[in-house]
Amino acid sequence: MKADAVYVGIDPGLDGAVVEIDGKIVRAWVMPLIAGKKRQYKLRQIWSQLALLPEAYGSQEVYAALEKGTAMPKQGVSSMFTFGFGCGLLQMGLVAVGIPYVIVRSQEWQKVICKGLSGDPKQRSIQAAQMQLPGLELRKSEQAKGPHRGIADAACLALYARWYFGREEARR
Repeated sequence: MKADAVYVGIDPGLDGAVVEIDGKIVRAWVMPLIAGKKRQYKLRQIWSQLALLPEAYGSQEVYAALEKGTAMPKQGVSSMFTFGFGCGLLQMGLVAVGIPYVIVRSQEWQKVICKGLSGDPKQRSIQAAQMQLPGLELRKSEQAKGPHRGIADAACLALYARWYFGREEARR
């Protein structure tokens, strides 16, 4: 793991988020959406924010982990299509701005980042994010009742990117 690298975690769902870890500084943004009856990704804003990542960190290398979309029981066809669309557009954004990335299933990153924690997967990712990134604000807004699951998952994905690319660096 390079000490001066930046690690990005992306939960691509409509309720997802992006978390950037730059040393001890952690930044998070929720997935930009078009408000309305049918929620949709705000493509131009997502592109703008992804495109800024390499510029924002100058000479620092940026690595990312993107959660792989998989079908879940009781999920509708429309919601799975939307999630898959989000995965694809975020993957293309990473490719377009030249950020090396890994696509990882939720079970894989949870096995590494949430090791030793108990409870359901939602609670484990929140616990892991709070323990390993104590400065991270997990609430989407002051009015939010509880932690934002997308931010917690994205934080865990950023930690996974740090682990994964640190491991890759050690092999060289």
